[in-house]
Amino acid sequence: MDGYDLRSIRREMGLTQKELAGEIDVDKQTLSRWENRIHRLPRGVEFKLYEIADDSRLLDSIKSRRKTRIHGRPFQRKEFS
Repeated sequence: MDGYDLRSIRREMGLTQKELAGEIDVDKQTLSRWENRIHRLPRGVEFKLYEIADDSRLLDSIKSRRKTRIHGRPFQRKEFS
């Protein structure tokens, strides 16, 4: 997940940057930097989004965005149980 995905998910949730920043315990400025890809997202942010997302469609959206790109090709991370 990158900053563009985070912005899209935040908008799907209907939250402002300030509201989401409060939910995941960061400054609004930090969230803005992530969304604008100035700084990389820490791994824990994705898990915090899972915790606050209550809509199953939104959870599916977050899961589908977990794909990353390696050498220009889509890469699916393995799920561990």
